[in-house]
Amino acid sequence: MPSRVADSREEEARGEVLLKPSSDIVTFQASNGGGVADHLFEEQEPNWVLETLAERQARRRSHYVIYLTTFVMSIGFSIVLTGVWPYLQQLDPGSSKVYFGWVVAANPLGQMLASPLLGWWANRAKSNRRCFQLSLTVFAIGNGLYAILSVFGSAALPIMFVSRFLVGISSANIAIVRSYISTSTTTSERTTAVALTSAAQGLGFIIGPAVQAALAVAFAHTSPNSSNSTLTNGTMSETLVDTDAPTIELNMYSATGWIGVFLGVTNLFLFFPCTYQEHPIAAREAQLQRRLNRDESTKLPKPDYVPLALAMVLLLILCLVPDALSVVSWSSNELPDYGVSSHKSLI
Repeated sequence: MPSRVADSREEEARGEVLLKPSSDIVTFQASNGGGVADHLFEEQEPNWVLETLAERQARRRSHYVIYLTTFVMSIGFSIVLTGVWPYLQQLDPGSSKVYFGWVVAANPLGQMLASPLLGWWANRAKSNRRCFQLSLTVFAIGNGLYAILSVFGSAALPIMFVSRFLVGISSANIAIVRSYISTSTTTSERTTAVALTSAAQGLGFIIGPAVQAALAVAFAHTSPNSSNSTLTNGTMSETLVDTDAPTIELNMYSATGWIGVFLGVTNLFLFFPCTYQEHPIAAREAQLQRRLNRDESTKLPKPDYVPLALAMVLLLILCLVPDALSVVSWSSNELPDYGVSSHKSLI
């Protein structure tokens, strides 16, 4: 008993006390000194509670916000994929497929560069709210630029690259999403929460192109004089409206940008304190286990880095093969030849 009190005081001194005590009546028999029970005593003994009902409801609500964020980030990437190339041709009929590849690559490039920085900031700030709010603001700005490309005239193509790069930077919050899911779930809930996060991401990848297709149908009967007007290299194209200056247009391509702006701003408001609070339930659960089991020899095994590295390489190959087939225009017969030559070079 003294050792437990000492351990509790040590945890309080380190600021690690996350559990909340509740008082329950404990009844026990007192001996009269001769080994015979004399009478009953009642004493209040602390019973550590992992979370209250209100905290659980707030924690589940934060998970719903996280699932929606994952869904929005996935839509932000996939909604423009089928429309980027015709949009480029509309803005500049002379644009090449090389530039199209750069525009598509801008999103994952921004995510790759911003993910470590955003993760470092979240760890240093001890909170992920500001990270989510900043990333969603960048998401709305990037989609807003994509929606008003027609006003930039001959500079529309580089602005398109910048807009997709900004959307990629915003999608770096997916790393924080996975981190929060792991820290805000108990051991029994974690697998389900991770699966729902992956489902939200996959659903966004599916719905994005479907939204672009629906917009194509919706704008199919729009007059060309009001839907596809742009400036190309400082000259008027055949489908320009009768104005001297570029104007903000609403067509099947720019509408995807406005949808992204709406989703980003809506998601941004959900991260205000009234709807989203962080709940480190995993730390509480670990502390409860330490209180229930004082075996200091129980430690987590060291991570096995070789299988982890192998899994990452396999994931890279899995993503690289379809990209090589579509972007580099390799045929199914050429791909094994390149693979064999690369394997021989590695050996």
